[in-house]
Amino acid sequence: MDSVADLTGQTEILSEIFSRLSSNKRLLMRLTGPSGAGKSWLAHALAKKWQENIGSSLFSLGDKIQSHRSFYALHLAVVSESARQQLNAAKNTIIESTAALPLAGKIIRELLHYISKSPDRRRMSMAPFLSETERGLLAKLCSLAKNQRLLLICDDIQWWDKASLELLSMMLEKVVHAAFPQLANMVVLVVDTEDCPVSEPIIMNDLLKKHCKATYRLGFCSEEYFEKILRDFGLQFGSGSSLPKDLYRICGGHLEFARQLGKNAIEGTQLLDEESIDKTFLLKELIEQRLHGLRLPADSTISILRSASIIGQTFSENELSCLTELSISNIREILRPAQTMRLVIESGNERRFSHELIHDFFFTKNQAGHVEQNMKFAECLRLLSPGEYRRRAYHLGQAKDHKRVSEALALDFLSEQRSGRKVDISATTLGLVPGIKIFLEKMNQAWCSFNTGRYRKALIFLDSVEDLYTDSLLAERDILKARSHIKLLTLFNRRNAVEILSIWAEVDLQEFEVWGRVMIYYIVACFFLGDTTRAARAERLLMKRLKARFGFDPSSNDLLNRIRLKANMLHTSEVARERILQAIDYFASTEGNPTYDPVHAYIGHTNLSANRIVAGDFESAYSAALQGKKVVSNHRTFVFPRMDILVNNLIISGYFARKITRGDVISHFLGLAKKSDLTNDRSLIVSNAAWAMAVGGEYQRALKILLPVEKQLKLKSDFDGFYHYYVENNIAGCRFMLGDRDQALVHWKLAGTFLGELIGPNEMYYRRRHEIITGIFHEANQALDWSSYAATKQSHLVGPGWIYFRGGFLPSELEFWSDE
Repeated sequence: MDSVADLTGQTEILSEIFSRLSSNKRLLMRLTGPSGAGKSWLAHALAKKWQENIGSSLFSLGDKIQSHRSFYALHLAVVSESARQQLNAAKNTIIESTAALPLAGKIIRELLHYISKSPDRRRMSMAPFLSETERGLLAKLCSLAKNQRLLLICDDIQWWDKASLELLSMMLEKVVHAAFPQLANMVVLVVDTEDCPVSEPIIMNDLLKKHCKATYRLGFCSEEYFEKILRDFGLQFGSGSSLPKDLYRICGGHLEFARQLGKNAIEGTQLLDEESIDKTFLLKELIEQRLHGLRLPADSTISILRSASIIGQTFSENELSCLTELSISNIREILRPAQTMRLVIESGNERRFSHELIHDFFFTKNQAGHVEQNMKFAECLRLLSPGEYRRRAYHLGQAKDHKRVSEALALDFLSEQRSGRKVDISATTLGLVPGIKIFLEKMNQAWCSFNTGRYRKALIFLDSVEDLYTDSLLAERDILKARSHIKLLTLFNRRNAVEILSIWAEVDLQEFEVWGRVMIYYIVACFFLGDTTRAARAERLLMKRLKARFGFDPSSNDLLNRIRLKANMLHTSEVARERILQAIDYFASTEGNPTYDPVHAYIGHTNLSANRIVAGDFESAYSAALQGKKVVSNHRTFVFPRMDILVNNLIISGYFARKITRGDVISHFLGLAKKSDLTNDRSLIVSNAAWAMAVGGEYQRALKILLPVEKQLKLKSDFDGFYHYYVENNIAGCRFMLGDRDQALVHWKLAGTFLGELIGPNEMYYRRRHEIITGIFHEANQALDWSSYAATKQSHLVGPGWIYFRGGFLPSELEFWSDE
């Protein structure tokens, strides 16, 4: 007796697809057809058969509302499957281990963290044409394959995002298989619904044209077999009954429609003729009857699913709670019948409608309320995920609020700019309301000036932005304004920065992500103004507010790790090191990391190298700087700030680690000084070049470049004393070694007047070394060496930083404070 699958042709197609996939490598096949033709059944049957006979399978699903999010389809698949596998592995490990030795929770967590964070470094050199995010996703796919042949089922591929489609195409190329050998045997089945719009038609067509070897189409069952299929569903018909033909005419061969409608018809439900049938109404009836049949609160379930459909085919509990104003526990209870019926399924930490027909039914159920609900959900995004500006713009667009769409797109543009991505200002401003367009154009001009070191020019553009915009946009203006003031390195400018940022102390009530960045630069400005108490208090407040949002706001972790990058300000060397490493781990794009951010990873490696320099760990400092350089090399399409900071630390650590000769140090620093702006760190870079000359005995040469810098610094009465200290310290050393002790003492005493401005955890080293080296002027021995005096007098001092600070001639590391 033939089954339904036999009569609809599904069994034959399943067998043929399985046969071809199992006997070929790097093969892509396509399954298409209308909604409700049984594609999902066939795909799941194929996955089951593959797992029983061949290897492992993985489902990756598209979402039409999330189709603008890069790598969404692939990332959701590998994260969900990986989480399930890791959970099972963790459970098995704990069960087996407890029989022999109890494991503390901390050890287990560290073990799992180590396992999950062990990237294959070799792949980076073998596949340099791939981004780190792409390499991470492919590494995840390889690990999920577990050395078995992998069947990747790409369901609803018509809604896949551009990045996922392009990476799927790359997976089938031989060029990636050296780095990812498990993919050489992978086969792919793409599943699409032919009566749905395609998110990326050109890319999808190119993928199919290039790689698809066969296309199979499922249709609704034919009228010839329809009555037999209905009988297989358990329906009984009288002799000569016209009901099967009527049902076929009404539902068009849609099997689930047929089964439910046939059952209802036999029980006496009136049938409508074909001309007056409303299939949306019929689908509504089917779903509602199934909900009521479970004797659960169907009305509330239908209502909440209608709200969920506004969010998209995928939604989170927090999002739905905000939109419906129901508690999460209530939501779980109300959704239970929908999950029992598989109208909704769990997907990692999210839920999703099991089929686009189901989503579309609830989405169209109450279109009159769409504007209001889209507006409300945009507000939910502002509260829950404030950094997802583009997603917010989508829902505001659905609500026809064009002004707020423009504001959200402007915030998104600035976010992309901060990430280092090259963005097209003309494409973004197209369609924006006129006022927002002007704002964004001026902000773009200010950003271009800021990124090229023209901070005063940036301030001119920023001052021309009138106070006519929403607080979120004006706060963005003032953050960049404050950062420009911090860059000018005078106490006057830093006071301005603190005053500007203080205005936005309450902007967290409107835009938490913007407020978080306000606080970060407020901390920086307070610190460099010398108010470490206020800076530390602001850091504690920021941490407290971020902690409360970790469960639902992705931007909170982002902000936390941005402040961790600046840990050298307020924390000891070892504490700061651990925090910076955490931030690097967060931003690095290993194993498909969704928080991939190469610019902040680069900043992390640079600040880590500075941290290790002052700790005297020069090998680690050099390694960190090389890692920062590697990030830049691997991401040519990004704009990275202030390469002179990284190069400065690479030179200093390389010299102390004996990787770079003194002659190379001098030439590198002199070249770097030519490219640096005098109002920023050029004085330190010149001082570092002079340091390298002086430690080799070239005192006159060092003075020749130091004295003009000293003159420039003296012209700025309130310029940061940190810069004065280094220049005067090295001038004093050169004068001393040339035999001019009187002039050396003058410069040394002048350097001492700036000790009070050397704030932070390393202040004690500066004060102690200055106290010790002052003793050189009381020694009668003319052969004393400025470079080694402090080291010989206080070789027993504790603290790893003394290795670096005990030198008489002193080089300065550099760090990122107001850059991103």
